[in-house]
Amino acid sequence: MGWKYNLYSALPIFVFLILGVPAALIYSGNAEPYVEASQMPVHAGYGFIGLIGSVFATAIFSGILVNRSFVRTGKSLGLSKEGGGLFGGPPNFVGEKRGRPVRVETWKERHSSGGEGGTSTTTHTRVLAELDRPMSEGFILIEEGSGSDADAMDDVPDEAEVVPVGDGYAVIGAANEPIAREILTQEVDLALQVPGSPDGVTVGDPAETILDALPEDLSTMGGFFGNAIEERLREEISADPATVSDERRGLPLVTDRLEARIDAMVTVAEAVDAADAAKRRTGAEQTTGDGAERAA
Repeated sequence: MGWKYNLYSALPIFVFLILGVPAALIYSGNAEPYVEASQMPVHAGYGFIGLIGSVFATAIFSGILVNRSFVRTGKSLGLSKEGGGLFGGPPNFVGEKRGRPVRVETWKERHSSGGEGGTSTTTHTRVLAELDRPMSEGFILIEEGSGSDADAMDDVPDEAEVVPVGDGYAVIGAANEPIAREILTQEVDLALQVPGSPDGVTVGDPAETILDALPEDLSTMGGFFGNAIEERLREEISADPATVSDERRGLPLVTDRLEARIDAMVTVAEAVDAADAAKRRTGAEQTTGDGAERAA
């Protein structure tokens, strides 16, 4: 996530600890004989209200700092801001890199914290680079050994088949190994080694190939229960088939790290398009050759 995002996000907690803990000790009498509750300028009830107000105000201020820092980061890379605002959350950004359209998307997700209906909110950022043509079958490329720890694997079942490919990488599903090898050029390898670059890349829409990479007892599970699992997986792991993307929790507030993510997505997209163009050229040459043989 980056130290700046963590620091800004933790400000309300710091305020609560700095103001709340001493106040609790004093009003409960545990700070005597150094400080007595009667020496406090306000009653305990008003003090509690003031504490809640201070934490709430700090949370708003923290959100403003995060959004402003994120906006500065995006604009410093020549990206244009879309949406967002003081209470509208962080914005999206659009732009181009090496002539290729790129996009940085942000959104918030609410999660149940268990217990009595408690919830927490997580901010996510997705960096995308457009492909020249949508892919018929997508896949996820990760660093070998990262497994479920890779950000790209957050919604992928642990049972999915992981196949080593290239030097230090792996792909989900053996059927994706040939195309993954084609796009693992020297340029892609270098881009994925830069600090801040992703540990996993989603190429196109990997939903179908990931479902195919599940063990047979899961992928063939029938009935309502099986269909519900498949539908949920499709919803969580589906992506735009015309993009290369990287999704992570938090906001990239450090320019170098966001730039590394964008450059990695663009470099992978260039490799995918080059492999696709070569494949189509080969197919066209074969078709031409077959036509010439039939004519002869």
